[in-house]
Amino acid sequence: MGTNIIAEKTRDISVDSYKISLKLYISMYES
Repeated sequence: MGTNIIAEKTRDISVDSYKISLKLYISMYES
């Protein structure tokens, strides 16, 4: 049960960091 919660949280974190780096990449590419 506990490991499932951790896995979901790490998945959320990696999705967030992916979105952030994607935004950074787009802003660098456009400027």
